[in-house]
Amino acid sequence: MNIDEKIRQQLESEQIDVDSIMADEKGLFNMLFRVYRGNLAGWTILMTVVTLVIFVTGVYCGYQFVTLDSAADKIHWGVFMLLAFIAVGLSKMWIFMEMNRASLLREIKRVEIALLRLKAARDQT
Repeated sequence: MNIDEKIRQQLESEQIDVDSIMADEKGLFNMLFRVYRGNLAGWTILMTVVTLVIFVTGVYCGYQFVTLDSAADKIHWGVFMLLAFIAVGLSKMWIFMEMNRASLLREIKRVEIALLRLKAARDQT
C-alpha cells in the first residue's frame, strides 16, 4: 500500500468528523460572521464601517444627482455617485475574499492534521 492510498483511507475514516464540522459552516451568514471573529477582525469591522459611510455618501450623491437641474452639476454628482458605488463593491469584494481566505486556511489545517495523524499511525507500525 502506497502513501496515497494511506492518505485516502485516513481521510475517508475521518469523513464523519469533517461532515460534522462542515454542518457548522452551512450558510453564508455563518461564514461571514466568522470573519468578524478571525485574525483580521479589527480590519474587517473597519472596512464594514468605511463601506457603510461610502454607501451613505453614494446615496447622497444620487439624491443630489436627481434633484439638481444643471447638467454640469448632474455630471459632478453622477461621477461621485459612480465612484462611491464602485468603492462599495470593492470593499465588499475584500470582505468576501477574507471570508474565502479564512475558509481555505481551515481546510489546509484539517489536511495538515490528517497528515500528522497518518504519519503518527505509520510511525507506530
